[in-house]
Amino acid sequence: MTSEKQSVLALLKLRLPSMTKVLMRIGNFVQENPEQVTLLSINEVADGSGASIASVMRLCNELDFNSFASFKLALATEIAVGKRSGPQPTRADGKISHSVQLGSELCEVLHMTAGLVNDDEIDEIAHEMIRAKRVLLHGIGASYMPAAFMSYKLTRLGIDNFLRTDSHITRMAVNNSAADSLLILFSSSGSIRESIELAKLARQHSVRAIAFTNRFKSPLGEVCDRQVVSIGSETPLSSGSLQSKTGQLFFVELLFDAICRLSDVHAERIRGAADAVADKQF
Repeated sequence: MTSEKQSVLALLKLRLPSMTKVLMRIGNFVQENPEQVTLLSINEVADGSGASIASVMRLCNELDFNSFASFKLALATEIAVGKRSGPQPTRADGKISHSVQLGSELCEVLHMTAGLVNDDEIDEIAHEMIRAKRVLLHGIGASYMPAAFMSYKLTRLGIDNFLRTDSHITRMAVNNSAADSLLILFSSSGSIRESIELAKLARQHSVRAIAFTNRFKSPLGEVCDRQVVSIGSETPLSSGSLQSKTGQLFFVELLFDAICRLSDVHAERIRGAADAVADKQF
């Protein structure tokens, strides 16, 4: 069942690309007319999207709602809470500046990703990281950035972690890891062959693997023990954009905060890490 804190529109945007054409048509109708949908019956939504009542129910089920009424209530609540943004600053010529537009897009990514967060899941992953003998990290290309950010955060917490740019070395590390290690992989598409092979290798050695992707259904997610998804779609031309990485960086920060909250020992280590570099600052 969908968490009360999870955003209906964010889930819809995330899962829509992997749905059937009929469900995509209904989903697009909801995205284009969210306020109107909260006032319609299931029959009217079916008529408005050119689909059947059964298909509308299938869409609700795909979004983890067991009834149209619960879906509509969650959507109405989200819309009521979301009416918060005012007019955006413009340039002298009346056009919105690129910097303002980019900032707005990044804020929207963060807002929608926050709507997908399952607090219990974050705590479960944090506990896994605390218990792990070693946390192995992996990311190819721009996905190396959130992996590096997590490595920095874990090092501050005194959690042993491993990150290399060479996938062959990472593969050897996974191969030699004990079952109480943890592999975390970052991949926007969730379809990078090297990452998928690493996850399969981890499974052979009984090492749990967690994937952070931007796709609800992905080949990488299928071979990992857990997949955490954030908003941040990209095209071949926009690959590696900040919009596609912001959501994953947000999750890294959430996990860092969760570990500090769940473990006084690790929270105290941050002070030691700060003292270690204090004399390097002017």
